[in-house]
Amino acid sequence: MDEQKQSRTGPENPTTEVEAIADVDYVTVVGCSVPQIFDSWNARDIASNVWNGQAGDKVWFINHGIRQLQQYPAGTADYSIQRVFLIFTEQYSRALLDEVRSIVTGMYGASYRELTSVSDLVDFANARLTKKRRIKQMDFYAHGVVHSVEFGYQTGSKTQAELRFGLAQARMMNELAFDEKARISSYACRTGLGHDIGDRLDPGEDPGYRESLAQVLADAADIRVDAFPRRTSYENTFGTSSDRKAALETQRRMDQYKREQERYLGRLDDYRHRLNATDNARAMSVGDEPPPEPPVKPYSNEDEKLARQMELRELYKQKFNVPLDKYGAVRPVSSGKTPEGLPMGLIKFSPTDPE
Repeated sequence: MDEQKQSRTGPENPTTEVEAIADVDYVTVVGCSVPQIFDSWNARDIASNVWNGQAGDKVWFINHGIRQLQQYPAGTADYSIQRVFLIFTEQYSRALLDEVRSIVTGMYGASYRELTSVSDLVDFANARLTKKRRIKQMDFYAHGVVHSVEFGYQTGSKTQAELRFGLAQARMMNELAFDEKARISSYACRTGLGHDIGDRLDPGEDPGYRESLAQVLADAADIRVDAFPRRTSYENTFGTSSDRKAALETQRRMDQYKREQERYLGRLDDYRHRLNATDNARAMSVGDEPPPEPPVKPYSNEDEKLARQMELRELYKQKFNVPLDKYGAVRPVSSGKTPEGLPMGLIKFSPTDPE
């Protein structure tokens, strides 16, 4: 069913209404991450990366993008709801990209598209109009600096500037490409900060939220934008230290349970042979002997999932030299420690009311 969306206009422009289509897209956008480049120099971030090898951070954003797909509503057969995975290809191997495509489309039924510049991203968003679709939600996973989401941070490539989503690109986003209740969330560092305040907000200092990339984007798209004023931490992409220890313990219990299962099946097979050899083949026991009891699984389904994820990441690391996780990041992005004095977590930026 079609709805109507009112275009936000200034006092000198007449109010117009345009057709708003009910078909919507949920879009996750993934940048590239160069090994040994960290969103923060937090010791725990580095420890998490070391645990997963020096290239562990190279798939931070991919793993979070995959996790985000699972947060969206399932796509529908008629495409009235569609999940979309956009990835900037810089620094990713062809083999890895093909595997990500297979995971995204096969496991999650999402549309997959590769980008080579931020103009591709802007074009994708604004093309929703001609395709008679609207963006319902969009999530950015990338590095960031004040006033810019860096989809190709410190790649050393001449195209690095073409991978920078800054104030100019934000202003190019057509508000009519977004559902009136749409939301954009940026998990890049300091998208919600208006100027570089270093590592600490001084008493009485204005963080400049109104001049931030998040606010500019909220005004351009005329929707809510959620962003971090602090640096962001991807330290728990592969789980907390407790998660990893628990996964190792679960792997040990899984091996033990497998051996107990094999012993149980052997005893059960022997029991059935002896049962069939008796005169009463329908008896439920051999004489007074009860059937063998199956072992009790000593871990939960959630424990098993965590352990399986660790195993699969190791297999992918052997194949692609990066711990890709087809089930997505274990834990969400969180606030880093700096700049001190700023709020933790995502904060909401609403469009500025026209005067």
